[in-house]
Amino acid sequence: MKAIITLSSALLLSVLAGCASKPYSHPNLEADAGYPYQKLQTFCITPKQFTGSATDVEQTITSGLKTTLEAKGYSMTSCANSDFEVEFYARRTEEKRMETRQIHSNIGTFTDYRMEDVLKGALAIHLKDNNNTVFWKNLISKETHVAPPEEQQEQRIHKAINILLEPLPGKTQ
Repeated sequence: MKAIITLSSALLLSVLAGCASKPYSHPNLEADAGYPYQKLQTFCITPKQFTGSATDVEQTITSGLKTTLEAKGYSMTSCANSDFEVEFYARRTEEKRMETRQIHSNIGTFTDYRMEDVLKGALAIHLKDNNNTVFWKNLISKETHVAPPEEQQEQRIHKAINILLEPLPGKTQ
């Protein structure tokens, strides 16, 4: 009986471990440190490219960018009147992957094989000025085994945007 309890505990732990999300990758920032960021006042947002099934999050990304940049002191306007343009690229793919886990118990070690759904996403943000000079690029990606509910997806996108734009200097008043 003890072996069955130990085996079922090991199975439960392996399932919980499989459901845990992997953290965001470290952002890949390329920024011009000498750029005169304090001269920038206004911005516009332009979605550029989507890969996979990412087009449905365009509005969420746009909203998150607007909120984050306005919190830093920048104002959104039309592209004809803006100091800089925010371009973003999004990718989301779904795939299946064979996962193996070793299950250790009092009666031996077993290998558990299962197909896992994997959801991969990435978001790149480029900032460019009126001279078409890109002065800021940042990219982040995440992989998870579970597609989140819509409200959680929004939270994850806003968190990714905050991570990407956190190093951007805000406006000093």
